[in-house]
Amino acid sequence: MTQASAAAPSGGHSLSSSKVSASERTLRAALDVSPDGFAVHLVRRDAQGRAVGFSLESINTAGAAPHSAGAGDLIGRDLTELLPDPEGTGIPDAFRRAADTGVVQKLRTSYDSDDWSGTMDLLVARVDTSRIVATWRDVTDQVRSEQVLVDAYTRAQAAWDCLYGVLDAVEDTVLLLGVTPAATDDSATARPARTVVQYLNAAAAGARERNTLIGRDLGHVRPDLDSDHVLDLVRAAATDRPGCVRHLVLSHADGSVLGSFAASPAPVLAPTPPAGPAQGGTGQAHRGVVLVAKQVLQ
Repeated sequence: MTQASAAAPSGGHSLSSSKVSASERTLRAALDVSPDGFAVHLVRRDAQGRAVGFSLESINTAGAAPHSAGAGDLIGRDLTELLPDPEGTGIPDAFRRAADTGVVQKLRTSYDSDDWSGTMDLLVARVDTSRIVATWRDVTDQVRSEQVLVDAYTRAQAAWDCLYGVLDAVEDTVLLLGVTPAATDDSATARPARTVVQYLNAAAAGARERNTLIGRDLGHVRPDLDSDHVLDLVRAAATDRPGCVRHLVLSHADGSVLGSFAASPAPVLAPTPPAGPAQGGTGQAHRGVVLVAKQVLQ
């Protein structure tokens, strides 16, 4: 770590000074291998005591690396000389607030220069009335990765919104059901199978508010579909491989169709919490099933 030279200690404190010097060398060596920038600045104040400038006193290897000038040439230079468009970055303002208030300042900022371009997370703290310490980390790749995730989520959400719009436009009843198989734990307490509505299109909801129907059993939402034949179809589809589609047609003895149904497995939904030690047993995973009902006569 490069810093401005200091006067040699007096001989009367040679042992103490040597220990301090060894500690300082260790600290500087540690800072020089850090990937984060680290610097100490001397604070210049006006007649009213307000911080008006910051000259570089010391800087580590990572901090000096983006500058084409050597670390030694940076010492003594004002903060505004080290940054392109310094006020535009917000960094001098963070330094002034830290120096005047003593409150640690955190800032994410970006800037472009011939030596370095990117985004950094900066932390500035006041050491005493005459010194400021700053440390910063290059988060350019992290920010880009975060933006990739945001863009991917935005595209996915747009696709879902489009899909929901299409599903609401069709006349068929479409439901996404969470299917929990029946189970019995060690205490012989039966847990009945449940078929819970996770999503339903406009045709399935009718005039009802959909948000009030999500999470309710199929029998409460659509009693007309809560029949043994339909439930057997749904439970069978829950055990199928992705891509499989099961069909069911219900008809009168004369051949007139009561309803036709199709069911296929959907991506696995959130698992139920596992049973605790007192209950024993294991939790059953919710399996997702898409159910499409056509020509249902109510």
